[in-house]
Amino acid sequence: MNGSSHFIDWLLRLSGISAGDTSVRDVWFGFDGLNPGWALLLVGVLAALVAWLYLRGPGDLGRTARIGLVALRTLVIAGLLLLLTRPVIQLTRDEPTRGTLLTLVDTSASQDIADPRVGPDLARAAIATGALPPGTVDRPVSPSSAPGLVKKTRRDLVEAAFSNPSLDLGRKILAQTDVLLASFASEAGSAKPVPANAGPEALSDAIHALPRGGSTTALGDSITQALNSTAGQPLTGILLVTDGASNSGAPAAAAADAALRRGLPVFVIATGITAPRDLAVVSFTGPAVAFAREDAPLQVRLRATGLAGQSTDLVLRAGSTELKRQHVTFDADGETEASLNYQPTKAGDLVLTVEALPAEGETTLENNRASCILRVIDRRIRVLLIEQEPRWEFRYLLDTLQRDRRIEVHAVMLDGDPGLGREKGSSFLSELPDAAGILDNVIVVLGDVDPKRLGDDRMKALGRLARETGGGLVFLAGPHFSPGAYKGTPLESLLPVTVNGPSESPSYPAPAGLLLTPAGRTSPLLKLADNPVDNEAIWQGFPGARWTARTGPAKPAAEVLLVDPTPDKRSDGQPQPVLALMAAGRGQVFYFGTGDTWRWRSHEGEKYYLRVWGQVFLKLGVERLAGASDLVQLNTPRPNYAPGDRIVVSGRIFDASFQPLEAAAVKGTLRIQPADSPAIESDILLRARPGRPGEFEAELTASARGRYTVVTERDPKAAVVFSVDALDIELRDPALNLASLEQLAKTTGGAVFREEDLVRLPDAISKRLPVTTVVRRLEPAFNAWLLGALIFLASLEWLFRRLLRLK
Repeated sequence: MNGSSHFIDWLLRLSGISAGDTSVRDVWFGFDGLNPGWALLLVGVLAALVAWLYLRGPGDLGRTARIGLVALRTLVIAGLLLLLTRPVIQLTRDEPTRGTLLTLVDTSASQDIADPRVGPDLARAAIATGALPPGTVDRPVSPSSAPGLVKKTRRDLVEAAFSNPSLDLGRKILAQTDVLLASFASEAGSAKPVPANAGPEALSDAIHALPRGGSTTALGDSITQALNSTAGQPLTGILLVTDGASNSGAPAAAAADAALRRGLPVFVIATGITAPRDLAVVSFTGPAVAFAREDAPLQVRLRATGLAGQSTDLVLRAGSTELKRQHVTFDADGETEASLNYQPTKAGDLVLTVEALPAEGETTLENNRASCILRVIDRRIRVLLIEQEPRWEFRYLLDTLQRDRRIEVHAVMLDGDPGLGREKGSSFLSELPDAAGILDNVIVVLGDVDPKRLGDDRMKALGRLARETGGGLVFLAGPHFSPGAYKGTPLESLLPVTVNGPSESPSYPAPAGLLLTPAGRTSPLLKLADNPVDNEAIWQGFPGARWTARTGPAKPAAEVLLVDPTPDKRSDGQPQPVLALMAAGRGQVFYFGTGDTWRWRSHEGEKYYLRVWGQVFLKLGVERLAGASDLVQLNTPRPNYAPGDRIVVSGRIFDASFQPLEAAAVKGTLRIQPADSPAIESDILLRARPGRPGEFEAELTASARGRYTVVTERDPKAAVVFSVDALDIELRDPALNLASLEQLAKTTGGAVFREEDLVRLPDAISKRLPVTTVVRRLEPAFNAWLLGALIFLASLEWLFRRLLRLK
């Protein structure tokens, strides 16, 4: 018979299966013994016989006693006949099978933070350690327990939670899954099984034995790596214990993708607190190159949490010497910027440190300081101006560059007086330099010149100047500028604009106003005021241009900063590019499509004219100046590293004629200067990169804290400097990144658990275990409860008969 009657539900409950269990797919009920009809008939006959015997029994029994004895004997007989019918329930149900849980525990330095817990966060610590039973976090913590709890690190609380008998996490998890345990920080460690029969403390003990103090957290890379290393094992889920920080490698989203490909839910035990009271130096940066005896702007980004309305001092140091101090106030929580101007006195690589003096009750002081390396030069930027004939734009630009102490300027006038170059102290050259002379400069300004006058070799040298040496090139158009003249020349590919314009561009009858593009409004090259509104007003106040070159549109790789919106200026009706910047290999190319920038000098405009051109020249020369030297252009991707990081020193090396060096390797020296011990020197090799002439690289490992210097035999005075510091990025942001972890869990079908939720973790894991369909046969008649009831009734009848003195 089929059905789900109340009787069957009662029998199922007797068999330990709750009514409505969703794992039960089908139920069949029947009898394997005596026919239930015959059993029912026998119950009736025997009940009647029992009643007749007791009613005809001894006359001293009362009516109530006789009826009670009849009822008890009848129930015993009915129970015995029920056993003989052998009722059977056959179930078809989905039952979970034992799974394998990959458990990854964050062992980075952030897990050793003892969070200043108060309120709900203090209650969470109490739940983890057993000072409070599982429950909500709105309960008070005993004053005697609080001092010990605030000293617990995140790692301490994780270990306490797994050994807490109130939560019973270790026993419950190991009872239903095999556990593969691995640590992770900058990478995942090897996953090792935790013995399931080693007792309830096995998982806690295994976590305690994991390493500590990893310098970075690569969350995405570590999970992906752990999944790849267990590719042959049938995992059923991932348990992740972390604060969600991911400061290197792929983001957490990459881990979600890797888990989704395996169909694995990610369950997260979130450690730490979401809003720790903290002050951190998020970044400390300076210009790529600073000039000796010139102000170098240093930018400090700070993050304050729980410190609104408070203030502190920023202290700038070089080594132990204090250079500058500045007061900073935090109007609200969040990030803020501060600027420090420092004037270095001599050339060299200067290691600067900025420290925010600590605020009361901070989570950690390890993120209150940061360092940067300031490359200070005391050599001038060599600039060559090439012009065909005198014009106002050339005269004013030459005058500006001659007055700038950072610049060494030379000029060539192709159609000028040859005697200009013979005057003592003159900036003019007597003749146009050859290709090697071109490459000897950092920046070349190509004015209103017919490119044919340069010759093919010089044009190719201009290309190499930008692409290979990291120098800069400026196209400064004039009234005779003809885009078509560059077509097919080595310079065509360097122009930020296409050259399909007319041969000449007529002047305007009245000056035309030029407009900043969205990119121009935010570009540091055109920044003349800190306030964007003021900056826009300054540019709108400049005199209009009487002429702009008519070219095709800007190239896709170019960034247009200023346009001429005059109608019909271009055949396609779009604004004509006037100022455009484009990368060319390692260098930069700037295009000025007007010869009227000198007009910006009128009234108070001279300071702005000087500032624009100064910013342009610094931008164009920074790559070349940032290299170790003109011939050794080596660098590192970052100025600061943590111990254990991989460091690549790479770049280009030239011979004396500025040709890419042809060699299989270049010998170098690595010097490590620790803070409190003697310097260590070792030989290294920079090997040539196949197929890339003149490019060399060496791979190093940050083995110890200190200042690292790399020099080559090609130029022992040209040093590449970087630092290795354990002020790890791990401690720069100590907050629990709960949003990232929730997104990771949601994407994979898992869940995030904080201390108050941990009691639900084993059940959540169990629900995601694989299931198998089984058919089970249950015989309720032999259920312990039914047999016990039958024995009880028989014993009760015997007891009554003894009390009534019956045989």
